[in-house]
Amino acid sequence: MQRSINVVVADRHPIVLSGVRRMLEPHTDISVVATATDSSDVVDLLSRVPCDVLLTDDVMSAERRGDGLRYLTFLGGRFPEVKIIIFGMTQKPDLCESWAKTGAYSFVSKRAESDQLVSAIRQAIGSS
Repeated sequence: MQRSINVVVADRHPIVLSGVRRMLEPHTDISVVATATDSSDVVDLLSRVPCDVLLTDDVMSAERRGDGLRYLTFLGGRFPEVKIIIFGMTQKPDLCESWAKTGAYSFVSKRAESDQLVSAIRQAIGSS
């Protein structure tokens, strides 16, 4: 039996956290193990909670340390085993390219269908 993909979800909006959790619940191979509404909590959670994937809001990643790219680089360096998926509203290809350079695994638009998010999580750790 394959173990569950442990996901930490970070978003400034509690309603988004609740919605993502509910959307992922039916997928028995994915478990939301923790949520955070503040980027400083993300570092603490990743230090304490077994996590395979960090699903983080694009704006939230920019609120800490003044520069989202430096913050994502910090997370990638400190937690190299965690695949980072940016989950946001941006439509700027150059920003997505910059995130990729920091080590972020992928970007999923908040406009996407739920199956696209589930697929991105599975692909991040090599599942189908």
